Amino acid sequence: MWDKQMDSQVTDLESRITDLEARLETALGILALSRILFGGFGLHGGRGMRHRMMHKGIEHMTPEERERFEQGLSSTTSESTAQ
Repeated sequence: MWDKQMDSQVTDLESRITDLEARLETALGILALSRILFGGFGLHGGRGMRHRMMHKGIEHMTPEERERFEQGLSSTTSESTAQ
């Protein structure tokens, strides 16, 4: 009698563990896919890479190019805030 009861409890526990493993695999897959598609989890987002690349490009500009670039940024910013 005890053997049957213990056997059914072990079987039930095994099925619960299998179900949990499947759900965990799905969650990790969704997490990895969102990381690939969106590039981050809000900590630094995609902005970090673009920000570093922009500053790296600015470092190699001549002072005239840098000034022209900054004027372009300020005119774009003022246009978008005026609307």
